[in-house]
Amino acid sequence: MDVEKPAFSVIVPVYNEEKGIGEFMDRLMEAVKDREVEVIVVDDGSTDDTTVCLASYRADEGAKVIEHEHNRGYGAAIKSGLHAASADKVLIIDGDSTYPPEKIPLLLDRSDGADMVVAARKSDFGVESLARKILKWLIVGTVRWLSGFQIKDLNSGMRIFRKDAALKHLSILPDGFSFTSTLTLIFLSDSLWVDYVNIEYQPRTGESKFRLSQLGSLSLLLLRTLVYFNPLKIFVPLSLLLVILAAAVASVSIFVLHHFMDVTTVVLLVTAVQVFILGLLADLLLRLKK
Repeated sequence: MDVEKPAFSVIVPVYNEEKGIGEFMDRLMEAVKDREVEVIVVDDGSTDDTTVCLASYRADEGAKVIEHEHNRGYGAAIKSGLHAASADKVLIIDGDSTYPPEKIPLLLDRSDGADMVVAARKSDFGVESLARKILKWLIVGTVRWLSGFQIKDLNSGMRIFRKDAALKHLSILPDGFSFTSTLTLIFLSDSLWVDYVNIEYQPRTGESKFRLSQLGSLSLLLLRTLVYFNPLKIFVPLSLLLVILAAAVASVSIFVLHHFMDVTTVVLLVTAVQVFILGLLADLLLRLKK
């Protein structure tokens, strides 16, 4: 597909997807055949025959294929695609067939008035373990509570967004699986319009590259992103929590133990004030930067 000035760039990060990449690419090319788009596939250091399978799409369909010499991570693959993209808007979609390429035209049409359109998954078809579902639910729930945003799908791997808005914060976007989650929070924190389109999430072809142990680093990264863009959302509740704890310690020590724990109470109150001031300073620095 040779488009001189594409209206959209479609970025497909892949890694060891030889079992299903052919069928996926056929569906993708069919879905965008009547659109002015360029297709960029980023092979993130695959060790199987993924690159061989992509050769025909590069030659016959005009798809751009970027090859990493070694596996650098999901986010790094998308970053390579962003640098190679010609269009002002980019659409990313995982190459493991979990997201339906047939929904791409719908996302493209909905993107006219939105800064980002996310394909929100309505079901997971039993492809995730119960432990992973619970942990992800806790993380997403915590993020919603801290950020105050109604997030239908935090880390969907199918979305369309403005390229310039993503490149603006490229330095803080991670190279791993947390790329999409962080990108969602960045857009929302910058008061950009994020829209959602419901889709069905399909069973993946091949083996999942995500590991349960990565949820810990994901949590820390999302917390860091929230502090970076809206520090008061973190520091003010923490300061109030310390004040409540100080009041509880004082009450229990006076009315139950009959011995006022003055040192502990004062330390908690002083810490609460320090945390609050730290939050104000962080918010001031953020506003000065903007």
